[in-house]
Amino acid sequence: DRVVVVGSWDGRVYALDLATGRERWVHRTIGDTLDSNKFGYDRRALQSSPAISNGRVFVGSRDGGLYALDFKTGERLWRASHRGSWVVGSPTVQDSTVYVGSSDGQFMQAVEAATGKERWQFPTGANVLSSPVLVRGMVIVGTEANDAPWGDLLAFDAGSGRLRWRLRMEEALYGSPVAVDSV
Repeated sequence: DRVVVVGSWDGRVYALDLATGRERWVHRTIGDTLDSNKFGYDRRALQSSPAISNGRVFVGSRDGGLYALDFKTGERLWRASHRGSWVVGSPTVQDSTVYVGSSDGQFMQAVEAATGKERWQFPTGANVLSSPVLVRGMVIVGTEANDAPWGDLLAFDAGSGRLRWRLRMEEALYGSPVAVDSV
């Protein structure tokens, strides 16, 4: 629909006309109202890139939530709480499921795209700062241990959340994995 959607450090999601840059709508997250100075760290920013699917915009926030917004209006449809943990990785959407990791909450999660209701959650034992990739029925994501130098590359069954494999790395994984079937 010739729209650019982006989250900002100010705790807002903007939808802009692609041709003119004119603002179509702005959504103010809960982080928009938070005073980060009271926490001692940022609680406003949206580092996550939005994912758009079936008329919805999905985006994570450092206010501790995963948001679903109406693509046309920016109206909040639901907010899934990560209980104060940053959601900095970008969500991935397939069919009727949204996949995203939680930073200090240290889990990977799948929620219903229509309602935000949790389908599964897997405790990672490390921060999930990267964005997941979906390939061949698997969700693959990297982690960062906050008390050690290592990270894991994890592969989950997309439907059940069962861990399929884990590769321990000597350093943290902040970047997002990419999968290719053929070159």
